[in-house]
Amino acid sequence: MGKEVGNSEDRDLYRQGFVSAYIEVTDVCNMSCEPCFRMSGRKPSTSLPNLVRLKALRDNLESAGLPTLFYELSGGEILTRPDWKEVFELFLETGKPTYFFTNATLVDERVAEDIRALSDRYPGKIVINSSL
Repeated sequence: MGKEVGNSEDRDLYRQGFVSAYIEVTDVCNMSCEPCFRMSGRKPSTSLPNLVRLKALRDNLESAGLPTLFYELSGGEILTRPDWKEVFELFLETGKPTYFFTNATLVDERVAEDIRALSDRYPGKIVINSSL
């Protein structure tokens, strides 16, 4: 999905001088992996950014005019957000590479279809990272 990001020799955006905006969009996770500091099953924090706050953050970052900016969306598990697709698209709309961190346990056919549809709309801009 992210095959057009970077150059053919080195797809690592950090080594190409890109700047990452790491944005934690949730603190909830559906797992309880021992090395992680997240707590499974807890209710979302009331201070987590909603779509309006995320859009304001994105717009502020975009106004900085950083030509090598890319976005990393993470948290706990982003797919626990009912609006995960809207959050993802909010950053894809910038035309910049957008990383999506997931443990992939909530990926079903519907989620896979949604990701494929986003990939079709934003070719070469999506990078999915999954922890094992």
